[in-house]
Amino acid sequence: MLITDFSLNEASGKDSGSTGFQPVNAANAKNSSNTGFQIVNDTTAKETGNTGFQPVNEFRIYKRNLPHWEWPGSVYFITFRTAMDFILPEKARDIVSGSITFNVNRKYHLYAFVVMPDHVHIILQPLEKIKKAFYSLAEIMHSIKSFTANQINKLLNRKGPLWLDENFDRIIRDEGEFLEKLHYVLNNPVKSGFAEKPQDYKWLYVEGWINVKLQARTPVPPK
Repeated sequence: MLITDFSLNEASGKDSGSTGFQPVNAANAKNSSNTGFQIVNDTTAKETGNTGFQPVNEFRIYKRNLPHWEWPGSVYFITFRTAMDFILPEKARDIVSGSITFNVNRKYHLYAFVVMPDHVHIILQPLEKIKKAFYSLAEIMHSIKSFTANQINKLLNRKGPLWLDENFDRIIRDEGEFLEKLHYVLNNPVKSGFAEKPQDYKWLYVEGWINVKLQARTPVPPK
């Protein structure tokens, strides 16, 4: 049964005043600084601080194979895939789910995610790391992917990359797009034939609705 329509309140208990959506385009992404916004490359997206990752305090663009836009306070739709289409067994999907939920309300607000056998979708909003500067997607995803790769390789007695290095990430522009992405996450296991209803799929989480107790099963990855 595909989910075709529901309200934002039903999905996540949020109203239009608390979703944190900010319309973003190249014209309005400028702030009051002289530069307006920051264009960086993959190597300059890191700094020499303790974590090695630069907090996001202004709109910035960097590119590897794909373009990546970051804007303080934004909500993102993120997808990452296994290397060589490796299929994650159920216990491996448990590890991925636990790793995603571990840093909820530490590094980000989590709206939804689904862990499929060969890819993962997440909808999240980074939190402030320091005043007026937010956790970067690079830091968030490094934490998830490095921990899960290590633990799953140990579990399966395997070696080599578990994930493709680069993620697809997109700033969610408004509530309409938020609901569109949420529909996509919800229906992914149904359309792929892994569940009859979204609620039946163990590795699907939607804030305030599906698998709300998922965090009780989390492992403890390093910070």
